[in-house]
Amino acid sequence: MADTNAYEFKIKGVFGNVDPSYQPVFDADGNTTGFKLPDGRLVQLVAALEVISADETKAEYVTSEAGMSDLGFDVLEYDYLQFDPE
Repeated sequence: MADTNAYEFKIKGVFGNVDPSYQPVFDADGNTTGFKLPDGRLVQLVAALEVISADETKAEYVTSEAGMSDLGFDVLEYDYLQFDPE
């Protein structure tokens, strides 16, 4: 069995302008966790892995835990995920 290592990751950024017609979606604690679009679709932020080809000409984005596990990145845990207005 291969050795395993844990790595903490942090992602922080800003969307400078979110369409004001999008309705915020809240978790049980009142934190904004996503937005409902006018057509009813839900938008939430996710962590992804960018996998770049060996020749660095193509990239694919892995967003599912199963796909990440297939690449050897296991036991994904989010401490929190929320949108904070500036």
